[in-house]
Amino acid sequence: MAWKGLGEFLAALEEQGELRRVAVLVDPDREIAEIIGRISGAPDGGKGILFTSVRGSCYPLAANIFGSPRRMALALGVDSLEALSPRMAEILNRLDNFPAPPPVMIAAPPCREVSDPSPDLTTLPLLRGWPGDGSCSGGGYLTLPLVCTADPLTGAMNCGIYRVQVIASDRALVGWRPGSDGQRHYRQFQKLQRRMPAAIVLGGPPELIFAASFSLPGLPDEFSFAGLLGSEPMEMATCLTSDLLVPAWAEVIIEGYLEPGEMAEEGPFGNHTGFYVPERQAPLFRVTALTRRLNPIIPATIVGPPPQEDCWLAKAAERLMLPWLQKRHPCIVDLFMPLETIFHRAAIVVVKSDQCRSVPELIRLLWGVGPLRRAKVIVVVDAHTPIVPAMAWWRSINCCDWGRDLIVSDDGLLLGIDATRKPDDPREPLEESRGEEISASVTQRWKEYGL
Repeated sequence: MAWKGLGEFLAALEEQGELRRVAVLVDPDREIAEIIGRISGAPDGGKGILFTSVRGSCYPLAANIFGSPRRMALALGVDSLEALSPRMAEILNRLDNFPAPPPVMIAAPPCREVSDPSPDLTTLPLLRGWPGDGSCSGGGYLTLPLVCTADPLTGAMNCGIYRVQVIASDRALVGWRPGSDGQRHYRQFQKLQRRMPAAIVLGGPPELIFAASFSLPGLPDEFSFAGLLGSEPMEMATCLTSDLLVPAWAEVIIEGYLEPGEMAEEGPFGNHTGFYVPERQAPLFRVTALTRRLNPIIPATIVGPPPQEDCWLAKAAERLMLPWLQKRHPCIVDLFMPLETIFHRAAIVVVKSDQCRSVPELIRLLWGVGPLRRAKVIVVVDAHTPIVPAMAWWRSINCCDWGRDLIVSDDGLLLGIDATRKPDDPREPLEESRGEEISASVTQRWKEYGL
């Protein structure tokens, strides 16, 4: 199913008992992050939270809305995260034969119910998650914005999640992710010495928010991919002050531009690594217009060491990556990216070793392109090994010959482990079962004694 914006999704979460409203006044300076950090650290990811009274802002704020496997699956219209793999396989097969359906333009978009004549970004709920966040300039952050840009030569669109630090009523700083399409577009405009139009989108359909965090070579732009995930073309509108396209069901659209070379100091920013990203020069975004829904809700996410909400966004991405990898490497059976290391690109790859020509060659291919490009650690195990980190490490430590099975990248920064082979010394492997009669006997006694 396709969601008609963030509000419809939040209403569904509340109906299913997955969203809690908090009416007491909360402070966006660390207090909200502390509350969400405690909730998202629960084994089940806790509940999504809608803060209806945020100090210094007239807008409610929704957080942890993707912070559990159930909510993440609901956002993408499936019963479980495991169902995303066959869904992605269907999408890839379709794209082999047909182009992605283009977005649909609508004349009276909900994102334009109100046009603010005097936009003031400081009235938005701007978060500081850690004491040092934004200390070089004092501004808070939009932590789940969709930044829309376009290639100046081809017109190809991009919608990515990049942190945005608000430093004045009409100015903000955009923290492009290194190597991202947004950063590439910005550099192209710089080379051409042209002003770059951009739009900062708050809210929108959940499948678009996810698509903006997810990329694979060969997939269409985020708007088209979100339409494929939701099985309906994304509804779009044209900006008032540029030709950029934006999602029609967004909560808030902040239009603006970036002048070539106009920079300011951004940061520091507490990251999922457990350390601050240091302050740095970032492009300056100047506001030209702000439109919004009549009663918008601002989405946000909290960043820090796992477990956090972003872990479940990444786990959904893992399930979608698997069919893409299998299409290129048929020997791959499964993929597991541990939550504790997921943003460092560490993965356990399960293969049918008898169908894999060379595990070291496979690891080097995985390092080259796609979701595991330059992954810091890749452990490859055979299909009979249970796909959990503890078993992968057990297999690696007990069976690997480090002179034979350790693969290091040419620059020495990446590590691969071939854990599919037996030790060189002549040890007999254990039988996979202790025997059917023993198993049946133990099962019966287990039931009799209530064990």
